[in-house]
Amino acid sequence: MKNIFKRSLCVALAMLMLLLCTSCFDRSEQQGTEAQGVTESNTEIPDSEIIQSSDGDLRVLITSDVHHTSVSTWYGIMSNQRMNWWVEAIKKEHEREPIDLIIIAGDTSLDHYSDKGSYTTQKISTTKSFVETYVSKLPEGIPVYILPGNHEQFSNAQWRSMTGNDRQFTVEMKGNLFICLDNYNSKLEPNRTGDPDYTPTDVDYVREQMEKHPECNKVWLIAHMFDPEKETDEFKDLLKNEKRIKGLFSGHTHQCSVIKLGNEFGGKKIAQTGNYSYTWYTAIPETINMADVKNSFWGFRELNITSDAAISNYIIAETKGPIVKGEVLDLSRRTTDSVRFY
Repeated sequence: MKNIFKRSLCVALAMLMLLLCTSCFDRSEQQGTEAQGVTESNTEIPDSEIIQSSDGDLRVLITSDVHHTSVSTWYGIMSNQRMNWWVEAIKKEHEREPIDLIIIAGDTSLDHYSDKGSYTTQKISTTKSFVETYVSKLPEGIPVYILPGNHEQFSNAQWRSMTGNDRQFTVEMKGNLFICLDNYNSKLEPNRTGDPDYTPTDVDYVREQMEKHPECNKVWLIAHMFDPEKETDEFKDLLKNEKRIKGLFSGHTHQCSVIKLGNEFGGKKIAQTGNYSYTWYTAIPETINMADVKNSFWGFRELNITSDAAISNYIIAETKGPIVKGEVLDLSRRTTDSVRFY
């Protein structure tokens, strides 16, 4: 019995010593980590630490190329019916998962379309009626901002009176900075002389907005179009060297694919925002392929941002009725062309 008692006592003492040593090691390791954090406070913060911030989840809907018009039909469907479907599709998305912000990335109309646009020929703005009749029907409480496209060549004053925001603007939300850029402002009203030329991205404006919002560690650039071949060296350097810029979004081409830029642009990605009018594939009949049409039909992009990831999907909206090449399209809601920005 004495031997058993002695062995038990030795075991108990050994366990106590082990606990005391472990506690001391934990405190020492914690103090060492804290001290290391102080010495590294002036170093550049890696992306892996930036995205661990507790900014909160965010869901942004980016839609473009709606092309509201009162005189034309698409696939045999009147414009007002198509616009109502656009509204209902967004409402369903909001019911499915709440939307925090909506950005319309240009070409809401055909107001300026060569010399055939409704505004250039009759001074009738379907942009104005689009905002008043359809944007007003979107779910209450969601901020909506509208960028001009190549078919909206209004002056900044005209644009503000129609949409409530400037042609170029910035939105800050939950640690994210959305810099919305006007890349088609070369020929504006009232001195418009024809269709606009592409305007390279205003790099000074981007830098200015980023300096104004140092607390936003995730920056997103949105424009009706980014044309890499026509961009400046300053823009390339900006994308290559600014780690805060996470990704870009653009419309104009009516496509929904993801463009991977080269090393000269820092390997950044552009997510195309699709359309709610006609697809790029149906616009070129000789290359039409029904699989491509169905994979890029009416829809919009979502950007889901959490504390550790930012993922964008192109959402093909539920669609029933349009006829392409004699085939009635009956599409269920689904996602395609996904991209993870970090």
